[in-house]
Amino acid sequence: MEMLKNYIFIAARNLLKHKFISIVNIIGLATSMSVGLFVLSMAKNAFDVDSFHPLPDRTYRITTRQFTKSGDADYFATSPYLLASHLKDQYSVIERVTRIVTDVNESVKIQVNNEEFETENVFADPDFFHVFGFKLATGDPLHALSKAYTAVLSKDAAHRLFGNQNPVGKPLSMGKYGEFTVTGVMQKPPFSSRMEYDVYLSMATLPSLTQSDRINIPIGWGDIYNTQTYIITNEDITPNEVNRILIETDTYAMKHAVMHETVDHREFIAQSLNDLVYSPTLYFESRNARTVPYIPLIISVLMLLLAAFNYMNLTIAKIFSRVKEIGIRKISGATKIHLIHQFITEAMLIALISFGLALFLTDFIPLTSNLAREVNQAPDFKLYTVFFVFAILTGFVCGIFPSIALSKVKLTTALKNKITLGEARTPVWQKALITIQFSVSLLFITVSLVMIGQTRYISRADYGVDRSNILNITLPPVDIAYFKNALEQETTIEQISASSGRPVFSQPMHCQVHNQPDSIDAIYFSADENFIPVYGLTLLAGTNFSDRMQGSNETTVLINEEAASRLKYKTPLEAIGQSITIDSLSLKITGVIKNFHVQGLKQPIKPFLIRYIPDKFSTLTVKAKSGEMYGTLRKVQQLSTAVKRDYPLEYSIFENDFHSNDFIKLDDFKMISSLSCITVLISSLGLIGIVMFHTKARASEIGIRKVMGANTGQITILISRKFILLILLACCLALPVCYITCESILQEYTYRIQPGLLLHAVGVVILLLIGLTVICSQTIYAALRNPIEVIRSE
Repeated sequence: MEMLKNYIFIAARNLLKHKFISIVNIIGLATSMSVGLFVLSMAKNAFDVDSFHPLPDRTYRITTRQFTKSGDADYFATSPYLLASHLKDQYSVIERVTRIVTDVNESVKIQVNNEEFETENVFADPDFFHVFGFKLATGDPLHALSKAYTAVLSKDAAHRLFGNQNPVGKPLSMGKYGEFTVTGVMQKPPFSSRMEYDVYLSMATLPSLTQSDRINIPIGWGDIYNTQTYIITNEDITPNEVNRILIETDTYAMKHAVMHETVDHREFIAQSLNDLVYSPTLYFESRNARTVPYIPLIISVLMLLLAAFNYMNLTIAKIFSRVKEIGIRKISGATKIHLIHQFITEAMLIALISFGLALFLTDFIPLTSNLAREVNQAPDFKLYTVFFVFAILTGFVCGIFPSIALSKVKLTTALKNKITLGEARTPVWQKALITIQFSVSLLFITVSLVMIGQTRYISRADYGVDRSNILNITLPPVDIAYFKNALEQETTIEQISASSGRPVFSQPMHCQVHNQPDSIDAIYFSADENFIPVYGLTLLAGTNFSDRMQGSNETTVLINEEAASRLKYKTPLEAIGQSITIDSLSLKITGVIKNFHVQGLKQPIKPFLIRYIPDKFSTLTVKAKSGEMYGTLRKVQQLSTAVKRDYPLEYSIFENDFHSNDFIKLDDFKMISSLSCITVLISSLGLIGIVMFHTKARASEIGIRKVMGANTGQITILISRKFILLILLACCLALPVCYITCESILQEYTYRIQPGLLLHAVGVVILLLIGLTVICSQTIYAALRNPIEVIRSE
């Protein structure tokens, strides 16, 4: 114990003596540890999702893999509505089943005491509270969802809708769904869940709503887009047996399903509740779905490795100031083991100080606001304990190699207080560290350049719509007519369109289009006759909606080029006047519009329709006259103040939306750019240490060469040559990885930049300039020193 105290005391004294290198090491390790701790918190949050349910090993979600006749396959988190009852009735090994049904094309708001609220609503079976670990603060979980027109509220929703009152037994107006009675309030779950919503409506209500056409959710075997199915199996059944049951069920379902003609076949797949965190995000995934953040984890590991390499390099660079200390210790009887213990103690002390600073930095340096929202802000002492142990191990690993190198310094060298050229020769492992550091630095630089290029491309691309002088206003249907009539009187406005969304930024609705013998999936907006002129869309054939259209009777439809092509019309003109069936309605095609990017650049252009359904209008698009945008904004704000509402009016300038943080992923770019700067800085500091070590070891040689007539340039090239070669080697090794990584990042986009040789060459040039600046800052200084001062002690 006394020996340990002595080690710690000497380690602290040396840290204070070598302040610059100590601060660099501590800041480097603390920064990387804070990133690592932050990302580990994200990973833990991902694993915590749905970790509170009673039987996770026996609980499965039934997903669907759907194959088209062209050979493509899509993975859905959903399954047919009738699947749950079939499994429960036909297979005794299935103990319980429950469904969650979402009306994906509707957003029904709640009215309480004449006030309207936006909530997330789903239909759930009575067994919902038996399958999952949700608890009710008030109400009976056995019967809360057993009767039609009953509802359970989340704790947050209950407080938002009813304040501090007990809502059980009170009415809940769900718009066209009708009047519901609150039968329970759910407790706040200990962790987030995929099944966590605001309002749970009883599944027994769904048949009544379907029969009365108040909801459009197919409840047969053919539709797989609205229902999530969960089952609990017996204890003795294996996952393979569950999948065998699903194969049998799929055979049965295919015989009774009426599916799109583009669909070839389907497969039902059982996902264990424990495995959902490892699966990629599927279509129609539940809210709060999180997967393990593999990319941030890899980044944090790279950051920690770079900081560890930096520590090793700077510790080696410190050897000159400690050779006399090493010699005195050896004369005093210290063995190699004693010296190794001393240097490892110093490394672990730095790691622990860095850990303490990292805990502070984690709260104050979240990499992006999006990432910060993923992290539970409450202290997680288990996670801190794991990371504390990790910090000790990091200190040990970081200290072991430099301590061995320092302990091998010869006694004669130590007494002379200098290092020989042979001892100064850079070992292979140290060259490897430099190469790895700069390889990772080039990777981050190249990724940053790709993200800059893609961000510029996304914000400036031609989406096929007019972006100038357009203001979008999101409104409830009750305010649409009022605002439109009021704004039409303004002289600063050219045109106004009412629609269900805005191109690129709003999620279109889905529908099936039948045109015997062809049938396709399509997306659509509901819009009026001004949608095309406001957004500057081009009619290739036919005419626009009539300005005399009134009411909600839908008789005509506009389609895009892609829809016309998929429906086998040879030309846009051939489609005009043809009838197609959409949602059991027979509509006449009156116009074909030129393709434009309805869903942005990530997805290919799909069959798109413009339908006239006023009940779905939720957006006013205002086309202001040139130079009158801000006057229009002031008028909208005045109207908003005049209308009583319990939520603020949402509006945005269309052009600004293309440059917004969420759209161009500015947070991700900031994160990568910040990490690029940190990795380059850490690599540069490590390289400074090595170059300092090398130039000091060769000080006598440099002095003699200058006396013999060598100039500053020759000496600089002589010393810098091998370090430049290491950086070039790092570039050669990193370029294939950079190419693969950049291609992986851009795979997310159907329309993207093509990072060619020029972009990668720019990354290499940037890295070389940084490396040359670091190297020459030390080698030129060494070359300019007076040779007499260097060699006079020889």
